[in-house]
Amino acid sequence: MTRVLAWSVAMSSKASQAESPRLQLPRVVIVLLVSLGWPAMAGNLTNRFLLALERVRSGSAPRYDQQLILADVIPEPVRRFTNFSGDVSGRYIEALAAVASLRREEDPALDQIVNGVLAHQKPDGHFGAPPSRDFLEDDDMAMLWGNGRLLVGLLQYYRLTRRREVLHAAERLGDFLVGIAPKLHSPPVMLQFQEGKFAVGYICWTQTIEGLVELYRATQRPVFLDLAREIARRTERRPGQHTHGFLTSVRGIVALYEATLDHRFLEQAEQAVRDVVDSGNVLIHGAVPEAFRPDLVRDEGCAEADWLRLNLALWRLTGKTAYLETAERTLFNAFALNQFNTGDFGHRVFAPLAPGRPVPEHFHPLGVWGLGARAWWCCTLHGLRAFCDLFRAAFRKSGDVLYYELPVDGEFDEGGWRLRAESSLETDATVRIQVLAAGKASLKLAIRQPRWAGPLQVRLGTRAVPTRTEGGYHWLETGLRAGGHLEVFYPLRTLEVHLSDLTNAVAVFHGPWLLGVDELTSPTFFDEPWPQNRLLLPEPGLEGDLLLKQAQERRSNPFGVPVAHFLVDYLPGGYPLQLQRTTLRPLAEQTGFSSSSWAFVFRKAGSTRPGPSR
Repeated sequence: MTRVLAWSVAMSSKASQAESPRLQLPRVVIVLLVSLGWPAMAGNLTNRFLLALERVRSGSAPRYDQQLILADVIPEPVRRFTNFSGDVSGRYIEALAAVASLRREEDPALDQIVNGVLAHQKPDGHFGAPPSRDFLEDDDMAMLWGNGRLLVGLLQYYRLTRRREVLHAAERLGDFLVGIAPKLHSPPVMLQFQEGKFAVGYICWTQTIEGLVELYRATQRPVFLDLAREIARRTERRPGQHTHGFLTSVRGIVALYEATLDHRFLEQAEQAVRDVVDSGNVLIHGAVPEAFRPDLVRDEGCAEADWLRLNLALWRLTGKTAYLETAERTLFNAFALNQFNTGDFGHRVFAPLAPGRPVPEHFHPLGVWGLGARAWWCCTLHGLRAFCDLFRAAFRKSGDVLYYELPVDGEFDEGGWRLRAESSLETDATVRIQVLAAGKASLKLAIRQPRWAGPLQVRLGTRAVPTRTEGGYHWLETGLRAGGHLEVFYPLRTLEVHLSDLTNAVAVFHGPWLLGVDELTSPTFFDEPWPQNRLLLPEPGLEGDLLLKQAQERRSNPFGVPVAHFLVDYLPGGYPLQLQRTTLRPLAEQTGFSSSSWAFVFRKAGSTRPGPSR
């Protein structure tokens, strides 16, 4: 049974927020047939998810049909990357099975794809082209990568359907991996693939940890867990390494900790995250590059999705707020910037790198170029998969306390309690939390106080709700009741962040959003030499906040953030004698229009203004 749900962005005015026009999603996204159990949420995260899902299910360039998807398990070279046997097919199955689980629905088209995949499994259990005898060819690693992604996809689908033949196929693939492990652990293979191989490096083997741990959970066969342990001991980060491959391996190590409760694996995962941060591979907008330094050229949607999911998992397991804040910055900035207006995820090239020239030592991106790539063969599917984790991360329950953590759409459904959060943070800085059903056991609600906001204001209907502030949360003093409707207002702060590795360089945040200048609306800002432009920013107040003039715009953007548009003056690098003006806006708005260049790290001019503003 289905029903038609329409999403639109709710608008209301606040005394401290500028009025903005009602935003409309494209018609194809507004109306969507969904299963009866799917929550009717209406915020930015939901709209992004629907755009990504519509792309995968109905997009046409290319269309995810049976021929395209199954080409890598046959294999049949009718598209690129079929040597990564099981990569597209595995990611497609994983993403759509996770979506079906989230929305509590059946997916007959997905069933057909899975049936087609099972029909192409080879007698030894693997999928795709046969490996070489000694596993010393690049295509051997490509095959292993794809088979690792397919193992995860088959097991995600098995959790959804409990189809025994799917588990049997996954188990046969696991036995294949166990059988070839001695060759992959041999010195010749490790020496061949640990350095300089990038997408066909040793990470193609280490990323199988995730599937092996899940296969152990499904079968309880210790041999799969033992192999995961052995591979984890051989997992390490190297300069120039494929970031997505390494982070996927680390996510597998986190899963290994959850399966074994061996704290050495949790420590290994936390150390890996520290190493990524300390090595300068996390940029100001929360992005990680496609390749670790020194090969920092562009981002990758797969890596952004991994970084998000990894930090959310570590926050859930450790309770360390730094992981949640890291995930939040990536979500609102790098992950949003990476999503194209078609719904795809892919690559954005860092600016001001010159095409074809080597990456300078200690290069720090000041923005991204308008050129990019929609990576339908990996990022589009991996990005869609990440949304399922994001929706579940909004709420967290511990004992008799329900914590609302991320100011995004989400739903909690447990023990008779059912709460739904709908975020309109981008239009009126508000989240609405509804108590749809109440359980028998009491439940307290605590709402996280982000550092990018002033003290939260909570209302129930028309009256203010008293809260107790403790431990970084606002605790409601009154109990929750069915039918209750809370409004949480986030007073957004505007903050200037100095970049320690660049002289006189700053970034500007409003709430969780990093602000930038885009070439589409401010083309003259990118006149050469634009990296030498200098922004005239006011001095921060006593609390560190900037007071900027809010821009009044009526420009339509389905992913606009009208609460975060500000006018600023700047001195152009090529003609600093003439003061110019531009608008700072969130990078997240990029999803609403064709790809544009962006600047988001700026040189700051002195506080003395050379002349009147235009």
